[in-house]
Amino acid sequence: SNKYLIGMSDPVQSEDRIMSEEIYEDVIEPEVQNTPPMKLSWSNLSYTVKLKYTKKEKKDQGITDKYYNKVILKEQTGYVNSGEAVFIMGSSGSGKTVLLNAL
Repeated sequence: SNKYLIGMSDPVQSEDRIMSEEIYEDVIEPEVQNTPPMKLSWSNLSYTVKLKYTKKEKKDQGITDKYYNKVILKEQTGYVNSGEAVFIMGSSGSGKTVLLNAL
C-alpha cells in the first residue's frame, strides 16, 4: 500500500514512473500526516524472571532455596528511527518476544 512510503527519503520506482513523497501525501490519513518523526530507543534493557527449582534439581545439587532468577534479556541497547523497519531474529527461546513486549 502507498500509505507506508511516507518515511522513505529516496524516490520510489512504481509502475512506469518515479514517485516521490509528495505524491503520497493525499493517500495518507490526516492523523499520520501530522505525526512528527519519532525514534524508539532503549538502553541497558534487562529482564529477569523468577523460576522455581524442580525437586530433582534441589536434590541433585543440594539446593535449599525455592526459587532462582533467570536472565532473559541482559543489558540490550538499540534504536529504530522513524520510517525504518527492524527485524528481530534469533533462535527459539532467545528472547525476541520478551524484547518486543518490554518495548
